[in-house]
Amino acid sequence: MEKEIVIRLATPSDTEAINSFYNNVYKSDRDNLKFNWEFNSSPAGPSIYVIAELEKRIVGTQCIIPYNMITSDNKTILSGKSEDTLVAQDQRGKKIFEKMYALLIEECKKKKIECIWGFTYATKPFFRLGFTVPFKSSMGLMVLNSANAEKYLSSRSSKNSALDKLKIKGLSYFSKLKGLTLLPNSSVALEVDAQVDALITSNFNYLTQQGTFGLKLDKEFMDYRISTNPYSSNYYEVRSREANGLKFSMVYHVSNDNVGYIIHLYASASLKSPELRKILAQSIRQSDLAPCDLIRFWGFDHNPQNATEIKLLKSIGFTFIKRGISFVWLNLSKESGLDPSNFVISRMASQGTD
Repeated sequence: MEKEIVIRLATPSDTEAINSFYNNVYKSDRDNLKFNWEFNSSPAGPSIYVIAELEKRIVGTQCIIPYNMITSDNKTILSGKSEDTLVAQDQRGKKIFEKMYALLIEECKKKKIECIWGFTYATKPFFRLGFTVPFKSSMGLMVLNSANAEKYLSSRSSKNSALDKLKIKGLSYFSKLKGLTLLPNSSVALEVDAQVDALITSNFNYLTQQGTFGLKLDKEFMDYRISTNPYSSNYYEVRSREANGLKFSMVYHVSNDNVGYIIHLYASASLKSPELRKILAQSIRQSDLAPCDLIRFWGFDHNPQNATEIKLLKSIGFTFIKRGISFVWLNLSKESGLDPSNFVISRMASQGTD
């Protein structure tokens, strides 16, 4: 007789077992400090974490992290981000994922979470639960050291064929040539600061298009995502101010393997394209991104604000390839009327563990 798999909400006493399960699969070193930061420190509240057990052994995990969103007219929305999707290889095909999500959705509705969203390369299980995949990301690259960039990109997958490696070599050197078009410095005054400012305040909203929504990037969120991040402290912001507020902002991160990530971009409507291109180029040159082997950017084109970012980065030498992760979405509230195509996304929506 087959043993029963128990689906239940996790408790704090499960944390070590959850991390052991996760680390064994991903060959990682996530500890209780990192777990509690990622899943229990969101300004919108602790995660709803579900586990599947077989004879007291964890064989599946799935959670929802509550995240506050804000609309262009400053209305706050409670959303949930799907994370830690994992089912033991020897237990797949038993609908464990679906059973964990049934409990999660029930709990999300109790907490008035209006939508669930996330990123995945494995979309089929989400389709079965009623999720949609309204768009995918693209990978933006600016190569500054082609040989080192080639090594880094090749190391991202152990399954690269000889043809894949050849494509990576071509991409690295082609992007390096494009990067040589980086524009000359502008004369605008720029601040480079390890203190990342809030992009939502009582009199400022980074959303530039009416009808859009995005993560509530207020001080509480920046403290959570940036300041207290146990994975890295190498986060910075380049900014320019004008008389009535913020003119330009680029939040970035430099990893231990000398790869730079542009985490978030903001540009005031007062900035015209030629000036904006020069400011962005100068921001890269004056920051810790300049010595990097490679600069990466998460590109999206499903709404005008995100599509403008891709156009801007292309204009200074970035290359974009359609090899990105899928965005999954599930509405839990019919009354909300949320359209995922209006979700303005940046790398702030990633977990900050890279």
